[in-house]
Amino acid sequence: LFMRNDFGMMEAGAPLYDKTMAIEKYRSAYTAYIDLIARYWFTASNTSLLINKYHNLIAPYVSQSTGDKAFFGDEPMFQLEAFQNSPDALLNFIDQRSKYIQTALQEELSITAVQTGGEQ
Repeated sequence: LFMRNDFGMMEAGAPLYDKTMAIEKYRSAYTAYIDLIARYWFTASNTSLLINKYHNLIAPYVSQSTGDKAFFGDEPMFQLEAFQNSPDALLNFIDQRSKYIQTALQEELSITAVQTGGEQ
């Protein structure tokens, strides 16, 4: 949808997003919503039960020795160990992203505070 450089960042602006985020009321609401998601919903502790539930649901089909091997085949693209370790890898990714989002929000709030002279 938007042009991205090699690092995944948007090169060209997103006009609707840019115009919406220029309005302080919407920017504050968006920031508060993202903060809520990052702190309470998108966390390793909150998602671990669901991740493990789905992992355990499909594990028998991936690890079976006969019949449809769920696209793992005789020479699978991914080893069974990769599947077995995937919940931990996904939880680690979620934890890292949540921390990154919280750090980015803190930086955004700091920049906003400097620009507005400490008023929020």
